Amino acid sequence: MSNILIIKLGSLGDVVQISGALKDIREHHKNEKLQF
Repeated sequence: MSNILIIKLGSLGDVVQISGALKDIREHHKNEKLQF
């Protein structure tokens, strides 16, 4: 298992906007640990 670090500089609203992309990343990397 590997770790994936996602760094998003900005406000909480920006994180909400990329939530769809985060879902896709989680589905593709099921065995990895996502941190942000």
